[in-house]
Amino acid sequence: MCRPASMIVTKTKVLWSEKTDSHEDIIEEFSLKEKNVRNEVNFVRVEICPPDGDLTLPKKQWKYQIDQDLIPNWYDAEEAEKAVRLALPDWIKRKVLKKGEHIIKDRQVYAYDNSTVNAYNNSSIEACDSSIVNAYNNSTVKAYDSSTVNAHDRSIVKAYDRSSIEAYDRSTVNAHDNSSIEAYDRSTVNAYNNSSIEACDSSTVNAYNNSTVKAYDSSIIEAYNNSSIEACDSSTVKAYDSSTVNAHDNSTVNAYNNSTVKACDSSTVNAYNNSTVNAYNNSSIEAYDRSTVKAYDRSTVISYNNLKKNILMSTKAVLINRSKVTIECFCGNGRGG
Repeated sequence: MCRPASMIVTKTKVLWSEKTDSHEDIIEEFSLKEKNVRNEVNFVRVEICPPDGDLTLPKKQWKYQIDQDLIPNWYDAEEAEKAVRLALPDWIKRKVLKKGEHIIKDRQVYAYDNSTVNAYNNSSIEACDSSIVNAYNNSTVKAYDSSTVNAHDRSIVKAYDRSSIEAYDRSTVNAHDNSSIEAYDRSTVNAYNNSSIEACDSSTVNAYNNSTVKAYDSSIIEAYNNSSIEACDSSTVKAYDSSTVNAHDNSTVNAYNNSTVKACDSSTVNAYNNSTVNAYNNSSIEAYDRSTVKAYDRSTVISYNNLKKNILMSTKAVLINRSKVTIECFCGNGRGG
């Protein structure tokens, strides 16, 4: 895997790109040929990297190395390293951003020291140290250390370490470690470790570890570990471990382990382990383990343990109570056995 700073050493020059640290992309950008007509290698892939990837460290601490196996006869390691170290200050000046506000277009940058970056036109940003990034036009952002990211126009964001992200316009977001995300317009979000997410417009959300999720407009959500979810408009929700779920408009909900579920408008609910379920309008419910269930409008209910007969208020609803040795069936306000 290519690491910053990645460069290409030829017989006469050192090449690097403002747009990428991928050797193969640099080769393509400069239209380089791997070998000449005599089948000799034309260039050498090299890297000069700081310890632990901290691009703010003094240049003298950066380590030079070759990143390919086949080395041409013309290559002189000592002279090549000198040439690369001479090119390094310009690389840092263009690609490592520190304090202050910066505007970039069609570039790859690394932001440190609480920098503010406004990125446009397919830019790539890595943000650390509580930096703020505003990304537009298909930009890609990686954020660490409590950085804040606002992403628009199909931008892609990965955020770690308590970062905060707002993503719009079909953006894709991956957030870990207490991150907070707001994503709109068909966004896809994956969030772990106490993350809080709000996603709208056909968004897909996966959230774990005490996450809170609000998703609207045909969203699909999976949330585990004491998560709280609110989902509307044909949403599908899976919630485990003491989760609370509100799902409306043809939603499907599966909730286990002390979950509380409210589902309306033709929703289907499966809730186990002391769950409380309210479902309306042609809903189908299964609730076990001392659950409390209310079902209206032609709902079908199967429940175990401590179910009360008077919960059904639809004359065509069917209840099967298996909490007793003998199965009891209640049909609307009537009773059968």
